[in-house]
Amino acid sequence: MGSKLQSRDYGTEIGDYQLVKGWVEAHSGDSVFAETLLPPVGVIVERGGEPVGACWVYLSAGIGVGFLEWPVTKPGLGLGESLQIMGFALGVLESIARGHDYGALIATTPAVIGKFLEKDFGFVKIGDRVQLLKRLN
Repeated sequence: MGSKLQSRDYGTEIGDYQLVKGWVEAHSGDSVFAETLLPPVGVIVERGGEPVGACWVYLSAGIGVGFLEWPVTKPGLGLGESLQIMGFALGVLESIARGHDYGALIATTPAVIGKFLEKDFGFVKIGDRVQLLKRLN
């Protein structure tokens, strides 16, 4: 856990999608992760050159609100390490959003993750929401 965290843009390395898809499936057993659903702004977090996490933000045109999507860490990491990695990813995405004059980020997430976002990362709960997906093709 000692190496410094760094980030790079998602998609700059061959195999990024397959890597992250494998992480999502390992964590949830879910195969809904599709590259065509990813926002255009995403980061891969690396430690010592090894990918350890990823997250995306959809920067909605014209309203200054970003929507966080698909936060995921490499399977097998401890809670503290995963929080550190996600905190780093959030910091990078916040900087990108601020650089484009965005004033807010919204995250739709399971309640247990929401508690960490509130406690450790400055998010405020705005109601009880459920995120649903309906594929149109």
